Amino acid sequence: RPPNSNTVSGGNPYLKPFLAWNADASVDYYFSRTSYASLTGFYKKLQNFIISGQQPEEYFGLTFIANRPYNAQNGDVYGLEAAVQTTFDFLPAPFDKMGVSANYTKVESSISFDPSLSNQTFNVEGLSDTANLVLFYEDDTFQLRGAYNWRAPFLRQTFGPQSQPENIFGYDQIDLSGSIRITPQVSVFGEVLNLTNERFKSYSRYEERLITVSDQGRRITLGLRANF
Repeated sequence: RPPNSNTVSGGNPYLKPFLAWNADASVDYYFSRTSYASLTGFYKKLQNFIISGQQPEEYFGLTFIANRPYNAQNGDVYGLEAAVQTTFDFLPAPFDKMGVSANYTKVESSISFDPSLSNQTFNVEGLSDTANLVLFYEDDTFQLRGAYNWRAPFLRQTFGPQSQPENIFGYDQIDLSGSIRITPQVSVFGEVLNLTNERFKSYSRYEERLITVSDQGRRITLGLRANF
């Protein structure tokens, strides 16, 4: 009751369907049977974007803050992705079984999050630059793989805890995996995820306003695989 805040929540039967028009173009160059380089451009036009937002509504002569899904304004997403993979089959053994692959994605939006604006109700959430680097070795007996994965900071949701924006700090992780074939039907494998025990952290409008710190831990898996 006044003067306290009044809130209601519910669905929205008047939502329009979310639409996306997409255009992609790529150029690929293969410089061997197992090696290539590619460059891809993409453009997405988003219409009737659906968000969870807050708007004032009148009930019983009083103003309530309504929490519902709404159709937001339209927006554009565009960017580039570059990728390369090469094997070292031109080197002498055992280095001819090694290889490397890498990719980088740069993404932008026509609507960007501004932490200084308290009335900003729509953002294209979950967008950020990413990169991956993989080193691998494979022959008839051994398979080894090491991967470095990186993601830049990004806006997770416009209305997070306490109806404030929630952002995710930049994050990187190293994963290792390998297997040994004992017989043509039996192999032993192992995997280590998050080798350096990185933490997952989120913050509100500014990095000084920490929300969560998640210690996901280092995960180790060992197993035996058999084909019958």
